[in-house]
Amino acid sequence: MADERTEKQKVQEITDKLEEGLKELFESEKYKTYLSTMSKFHNYSFNNTLLIAMQKPEATLVAGYKAWQKNFERHVNKGEKAIRILAPAPYKIKEERDKLDPVTGEMMFDENGMPQKEQVEVTIPAFRAVSVFDVSQTDGKPIPELEAQELLSTVEGYEDFVQALMNVAPVPIGFEDIPGDSKGYFHTEEKRIAVQENMSESQTLKTMVHEVAHSMLHNKEINRDDLIEEPAKDRNTKEVEAESVAYTVCQHFGIDTSDYSFGYIAGWSSGKDMKELKSSLDTIRKTASELITGIEGALRELQLNREMEQEQSKECILLIQNEDLTEFSLVNVRGMDTQELVAALTNMNEDDKLSIQAYLESKGAWTTELGNDKTREFEEYHLDVRYNLDTDEIIDVKAKIAEQIDNNLSVMEQAEIDALPDPMIGLSEMREYGYTWNEMLPLTQEKALELFDHDLPVYLLHNDGSETTVDDRKQIMEHEGIFGIEKGDWENERKLRSMQAELSDNQINKEAQLLYGSSDKYGIYQLKHNPELDHLRFEGTESLKRMGITKDNFDVIKPENYELIYVGELSELQEQTQGETLEAIYEQFNIAHPEDYRGHSLSVSDIVVLHQNGKNSAHFVDSFGFTRLPDFMQTLEGVKEQEAEIDTSGHDVQKSEPEKQEQQTSDNTLEDGDEIIDLGDEKERVLADMKKSLELGEETELAFQIADRYISIQEVDGGYDYSIMGADYKELDGGVYDNPDVTIREALTDIVDDLKAAPDHNGAKGSIKEKDELIPIDYEGLMEKVEEANEVVPKNQESSIITDFRAKTNEVFHDISEMNPAEIEETIKCHVQAKIDEYDIDATIIDAVVVGSRCRGLEKDSSDLDVVVELSTNEREDDLFNAFNEDGLHIGEVKVDINPITAQRTGTLETYLPQAEKYLESIRQEREQELTQQMQTQGEMEKEEVEVTLMVSECGEFHNLGEFYENIPTVEEAIAIWKQIPPERMHGIPAIGINVHRPGEEIYMDDEVDLLSGNRIDLEILEHIPSITCEPKAMEVIAELVAKLPEMEIDGVMSEDMEAMVWEKRMPDLGPAEQLAVEIDRFSYDYDVYSYRNNNPNMTESVSEISEMIVQGNTEPITDWLNEVISEGALPDEMQRTKVLLEKLAEYKPLAKIEEMEEQNYNMIDNVLNNGAEKAQREANKKNQEQSAVKVSLKARLAEKKAQVEGSGQEHEVQENTKKNQREI
Repeated sequence: MADERTEKQKVQEITDKLEEGLKELFESEKYKTYLSTMSKFHNYSFNNTLLIAMQKPEATLVAGYKAWQKNFERHVNKGEKAIRILAPAPYKIKEERDKLDPVTGEMMFDENGMPQKEQVEVTIPAFRAVSVFDVSQTDGKPIPELEAQELLSTVEGYEDFVQALMNVAPVPIGFEDIPGDSKGYFHTEEKRIAVQENMSESQTLKTMVHEVAHSMLHNKEINRDDLIEEPAKDRNTKEVEAESVAYTVCQHFGIDTSDYSFGYIAGWSSGKDMKELKSSLDTIRKTASELITGIEGALRELQLNREMEQEQSKECILLIQNEDLTEFSLVNVRGMDTQELVAALTNMNEDDKLSIQAYLESKGAWTTELGNDKTREFEEYHLDVRYNLDTDEIIDVKAKIAEQIDNNLSVMEQAEIDALPDPMIGLSEMREYGYTWNEMLPLTQEKALELFDHDLPVYLLHNDGSETTVDDRKQIMEHEGIFGIEKGDWENERKLRSMQAELSDNQINKEAQLLYGSSDKYGIYQLKHNPELDHLRFEGTESLKRMGITKDNFDVIKPENYELIYVGELSELQEQTQGETLEAIYEQFNIAHPEDYRGHSLSVSDIVVLHQNGKNSAHFVDSFGFTRLPDFMQTLEGVKEQEAEIDTSGHDVQKSEPEKQEQQTSDNTLEDGDEIIDLGDEKERVLADMKKSLELGEETELAFQIADRYISIQEVDGGYDYSIMGADYKELDGGVYDNPDVTIREALTDIVDDLKAAPDHNGAKGSIKEKDELIPIDYEGLMEKVEEANEVVPKNQESSIITDFRAKTNEVFHDISEMNPAEIEETIKCHVQAKIDEYDIDATIIDAVVVGSRCRGLEKDSSDLDVVVELSTNEREDDLFNAFNEDGLHIGEVKVDINPITAQRTGTLETYLPQAEKYLESIRQEREQELTQQMQTQGEMEKEEVEVTLMVSECGEFHNLGEFYENIPTVEEAIAIWKQIPPERMHGIPAIGINVHRPGEEIYMDDEVDLLSGNRIDLEILEHIPSITCEPKAMEVIAELVAKLPEMEIDGVMSEDMEAMVWEKRMPDLGPAEQLAVEIDRFSYDYDVYSYRNNNPNMTESVSEISEMIVQGNTEPITDWLNEVISEGALPDEMQRTKVLLEKLAEYKPLAKIEEMEEQNYNMIDNVLNNGAEKAQREANKKNQEQSAVKVSLKARLAEKKAQVEGSGQEHEVQENTKKNQREI
């Protein structure tokens, strides 16, 4: 490390050169050279610009020795002389100062009247000399040419440059006929620039730049605050500054500057002190830099707008699919025509194929996913290009169709006839009907219904050549024309049916070979294609347990839900341990699966069965790693009791004793990845050569770790360049050890000794202690990490996209629990980092941004809070999603959805946020259109209500089979009709459904769905029909149906509001205890809804528990709680409800009622019930008397009631003895 004295000397030498250079600068040619240098280094300080001009005026791009290697992949040529400039190197010290009051700013004193002192950290500005090299002094990878385009006398892009100048000028620019020889002027009072008309393009630009410089330089002087005492500049100074700025700008952009002359510069500078000259030169530099930066930005914006206008007119549809179309993505690609898209896909490498959309966007396209294998919407679009992920085949669909039509039309038609899905209608009939698209196959109504019921996409074909997607069977029933299905969909269905038949025939044989074969094998099991199993698909064990689908024994994961997809020889993938073998299988079936494999890539919820050494084991593909399934294996083998085996996943399988000893011996000497090589007779020679090469080897670069710091050092001309990095690999300090006569390790020792001895002014020392030693590490590995940590995000389009998006969010966001978007994003980052640490995920958080409806003020009460988190990782996004959202994070009462994205899959925030913005804008426009339509029709529909009716069908699946009743107005009538249907009917299961008709809509737009079928009421289906759930009248009818049939089982979960409505409608039919329980439950909910939700799973269980306590007479806990509510000072309305409930609880005495019945049964004279009515009358009279008396306190009333109960018990005992005596007589 260079000592302090030497460093100061170097800085002083450079400062002295600056003083000498400044004195010689104001000569005409040297001044032009300085301005030319400034045009290329306008972002540099005045001192460094002058230093570069003095040492290497022809320089165009300079950087440090290491920067050329790391950032440009170039190296400095041997023997090149460095350019010495100044770099800031501030350091901090602590000083003791008088403590000042933060409010008044006055000195503070202690109790003894002495001034209080405090330690203050002060930053001391300082500089150090550094070496840089020009690009002409380096060699290596070519670098992009500088952005400045050479504008000749005719000025290429003249119109763009004029427009750019007008955009950056602080005042308007106009063209006019100016009398005299003047080419232009800046009017200081009218704040405008005038330029002479009809000049050459080059002269016009130079004049505009000159006058814009005037407006930027001296408009500020006119508008400055009068309180700032600054001497006004004379006319000559203003002209020198404006002409210098104009020359610098024109030189930067390649505009002809041959007619510029600065012969007057020496006369102007004479008589001015050095401070005044430096001030003018710094003003010239700052203004020129501002103007150059502004013009470049404006030119880029104009060029970008022009390119976007040209590219946006191009558009095509791309289908990305696997071989059998079980996985696909339909993408709208804008900015590329078909030929460009095919060319881009052809040039992809293997990494690009991991995220084709991101790759296309990197090539300048805009992409939007229109559908995928989950939405099954691709059939609504006519494709332009197909890309097969399995075969890398690229098909230009339109060109292919044209070629097929020209060369093989007859063969195509014959093949289509043979492959028609419906033999009752042909292609000629479809064309005669008026529909002519060749990719559609015709269907009759009967076949269309059959395919629709099997979840295949079916279309209504129209004679004008258009088609409509079928969303409801009712559309098929009402359509009078023909129907269709796309060829691709039908071909996929045929392949699927053929595959299923083949699998069905060979399943038993394959499974027997897997489980009982003589050789080691593995098998891949995947969930069957059954919609009822969709809730299990791609879900890990922890997710299944959280949703309540399974328990710790994974009982829901059964062989009958799976089918054997593939069987392979284990010898091809056998590894040392079972865990490594499983990982090898996972990698094989995600990266390069066998050609005859027809399943999807190995994913979560799949099962791998291993047959090793005659034993079988089943392993569930989990969100992280594999989970052993012994019960699954036992069921698969048909064995009810099987001794549990030790899980060897991730461990060495059993070995014999000699093998174990050999293994232990090698483990003590070898590390992971080491290999033993038998050198035989050549051993001595090889070892001697290795020793010799080590002794002769010359070290030129080293890297070490010491405590919490990293140090790198490498040989350069004149010594050694070194850097000190922190634990985050970011550079803290560094320099050049300028003594080439010592070895690199000696230099390193001096640097470390100085680092240990010197005070830690700049944080470079960290926690290094005197006894800490250097630990050698890999130099290249350290440099890679340093490069990643110090990578600078360009402050241009990328960062501005995120900044602009956040700015819009801050304008409309409604704070949640008093947290703004920035606070929420930091909270989510902390949560995600905690999950990364918990699961030891190799991932780095790049940024987090609040997105979704809430970021644009479009949310509803039930809307989640969406936050997208960009990460740098190779993990799958769905695995990250499961990990980050497994705890159901909430902020306040709002659920948070954390959506992780990576550059390999979804893209970066810079590519994701514009798509999100476009989607949110479309939602906003839809909302506005809906609001406008609602306002237009509100007057017409004010008096009209939604009509809700019921329907009863003998066959719930097919309403046209058997009896069918519709337009039933009430629930009672619907239930009565439903009960009258004879159970012996064979058409199907009777059902009750609901129909919702809205005024002003056609009948076919009605919402219609069956709710009751057999002994079950399906509420789960309502989650997919929000148009019904948002209609209060419809939900009231559904609640009444549930209330009238309490014996029915419920599929799905009732909302709180609906469950309360059901109990309200059941109230008239409930017993006294249940009615009172409902009232107490509702009061508990209204009094403290949060506590209620935490302690009660649902209202039904709560009412049942309270009712049972009332019936059993165990009401003391309820009474105590109600009394606590009163004592805590409830609201008046709550107080009144509490008192009423206490009165009802006190009056409800089930044992007293039993006694009353016994008295009526046994106290009979002449066969007449002599005291029942009389007792009732006495109780009524007593109640009236109590009401007229003074109201006693609740405590006194409860005490009185207790005494009455004890007294009635004694009377009852006397009466029982009397009854016994009478019976004996």
